[in-house]
Amino acid sequence: MSTWNALSVVCPDPVQNGVISSADSNSMLQNLDIEHVLDRVFATRRLFEPAWRSPVALPQHVPRDLWFVGDLHGDLTALVNIWNYVSTQSLRRSCQPSVMFLGDIVDRGPQSEECLQFIFWLIAENPGRIGVLPGNHESALEWDEARRQLISQVQPAEYAEHLNAAAGEKTRRYKLSVRTAKTAVELFRAAPAAVILPDGLLIAHGGFPHSDLQPGIRTLDDLSRPGCVSDFIWLRCHPRAPRKIPNRHSLGCEFGSDDFAGFGRLMRSLGQPVEHFVRGHDHHPERFHVVSIDGQPRILTLNSMACQMPDESRNTCPARPCIGRHRPGLLPELHQVPMPDRCDTEAPDHPLPSGFMNRGITFGAYDHDDR
Repeated sequence: MSTWNALSVVCPDPVQNGVISSADSNSMLQNLDIEHVLDRVFATRRLFEPAWRSPVALPQHVPRDLWFVGDLHGDLTALVNIWNYVSTQSLRRSCQPSVMFLGDIVDRGPQSEECLQFIFWLIAENPGRIGVLPGNHESALEWDEARRQLISQVQPAEYAEHLNAAAGEKTRRYKLSVRTAKTAVELFRAAPAAVILPDGLLIAHGGFPHSDLQPGIRTLDDLSRPGCVSDFIWLRCHPRAPRKIPNRHSLGCEFGSDDFAGFGRLMRSLGQPVEHFVRGHDHHPERFHVVSIDGQPRILTLNSMACQMPDESRNTCPARPCIGRHRPGLLPELHQVPMPDRCDTEAPDHPLPSGFMNRGITFGAYDHDDR
């Protein structure tokens, strides 16, 4: 049997927590005035924006109810249901939700553009409460005005390919698509690569400056160097290895649990503790993964898409999207979001141990027989 540590998990009953169908999600987006949304998105303050003056944001204040959304990869239905879920949960606390998107909103899934437009609408309608971090799929985007094409430096790149296939069209829809893409490039270029909260929670898409870069970090300003920024976006987390030698032949080289602990020690020496880490980037069939250090959960990877990824088995039911809720001084609380028209509407598709919901438990490495 596996060892269980102290990770709080909430897996609500979908019958008692209303879900929104794919058809209704599309209808909601179609009813929005996207041109008006795009007019407003840069005039609206984003979450933690006063601290966005460098690639690493160090806000002094944390919203009362802060949520984290991992990779979406074009899953509009998951995104709409996540927003419905966090709004309902925050209402029960008599407050409004603040949401940080951890990147990889586009590619792999069917509705990249629609997800971007919905997030732009969230930003415009919720001043100061919605933030975005670039994933590797967003940081790789660039608009080529001379060729009138969206360029992507990563594969797969379905979002850019789909837009470019319509190049030259005179339709209003195509013009709106081009404007959406330009807005996305500008928005993610202006966003920080990472956020570090006062309680020591690191928020980024990928990783942190790897061990080969850490000797050159002598002040917090050094975290803004290009190599460090790249690691915040691109590094991958090895699920088991304590240490990984940086492979600089690849942007997405791996780190281990001891590498994160070493970064934490460096940050404490600079007066900015880093004790926990919430991230996206790596895909897991359960839609989350936890790495423990010295018996305590320290790193939480979130996948917030419900649709199956191209490399996932077609014989398994899509998992529920997983999101995190901030807990001061702790790893975020994990929430599994109910979804419509999925085979998990009767019960969780990855059953959790008895007594797992709504209380702190131990969560460590496990095999399939332990779930």
